[in-house]
Amino acid sequence: MGVKKRFDETLLILTFLLLSMGLLAFESTASFAAGSSPKSLLKQLIIVSLGLLFLLIMLAFDARNFKRLSFVISLFLISCVLLVMAYFNKGINGSHRWIRFMGFSFQPGEMAKLTGVIYAGWIIGRKDLDIRKIFDSLIKMLPLYPLLLLILFEPDYGTTFLIATVIFIMMFMAGLPKFKALFLLGLACTGGYFVIAGHENRVERTKVFFSNFISFIGSIFPKIYSAFPVLKDFSYHSDLGLQQARAEIAIASGKIWGVGIGKSSLKSVSSHMPLTYSDTDYIFAIVNEEMGAWGALILIVLYLLICYRGLLIAQNAERVGERQLSLIACGISVLITLQALVHMMVNLSLLPSKGFTLPLISAGGSSAFFTLLSIGVLLSISKIRPSENTRCL
Repeated sequence: MGVKKRFDETLLILTFLLLSMGLLAFESTASFAAGSSPKSLLKQLIIVSLGLLFLLIMLAFDARNFKRLSFVISLFLISCVLLVMAYFNKGINGSHRWIRFMGFSFQPGEMAKLTGVIYAGWIIGRKDLDIRKIFDSLIKMLPLYPLLLLILFEPDYGTTFLIATVIFIMMFMAGLPKFKALFLLGLACTGGYFVIAGHENRVERTKVFFSNFISFIGSIFPKIYSAFPVLKDFSYHSDLGLQQARAEIAIASGKIWGVGIGKSSLKSVSSHMPLTYSDTDYIFAIVNEEMGAWGALILIVLYLLICYRGLLIAQNAERVGERQLSLIACGISVLITLQALVHMMVNLSLLPSKGFTLPLISAGGSSAFFTLLSIGVLLSISKIRPSENTRCL
């Protein structure tokens, strides 16, 4: 295998466009968010600049290194050590997800996402693994489970769900039979039920979600709602649904063209209806309010185009015989897009409330840095071309 000098310029341009929208949204929301300071923008700029530097380093990086056992194991061990270190740091809201150093905070779970994708791609893409033998495949991915368990024990169920879903999609793209895919989905749904049922807070969030969803269906199809009075029994109200309700108000307020950048009425903590975490978990609602439906549509199109370019890179790598790198590129593309999709659906009350950042848009240095690093990996893989000595470990 050789490496071209040229890379996917379109993907890089799309990344800069998305990053520009992110910095604009950050400037608009960060100064109003709880716990923000005048240095917040400076910190974000420093971390984004560092992320762009590593993205450029990835451009000069030989993508073949992602197939080396020593590289994969080193990345895996570093991620596990950092996750353990986070557990011994001071927790926030009962979760140990951050490592703090010299005024900066680092979230190892963001690194674990990329690590999980690279390791899964390395395993699933091996020639000696038959993905049709589901139990053999699950056993060979055994070293990945401690990584997921460390994230689960933080606790961070959302990130665990995200990584597991991306790995499942990678397995399906690699040729996992449909029947066995349904079997794995059944196991996942069973496990998800016990995870939700095991904590009162998660049960309440789920109740709020179904209550809001049924009310939404009732507003669209009032005849169906009135024909089945039993649906009204699902009505459930809780303060846990308050932020999603305010996010819906923000989205509705933006209409087509928005109220104007910086003019959101819900992002301020001093507002009579403050939308907390408006710079992170609910930034899509603020983008909708300030930039309108057109701004939100541009954002969605950018994510879809990034996913499309990433899948083209994966297709090219598969075409030249680099199955492992193809699966890594596929996993990264799905990871970024799926996280954005979940964030948007939470903001639209189409999923239960869960804290997910919007890649390259939400405030948060760890998310921005590792998203840029992930795109750098995609750009590195995009330079692949065929050669006589192409081989798969």
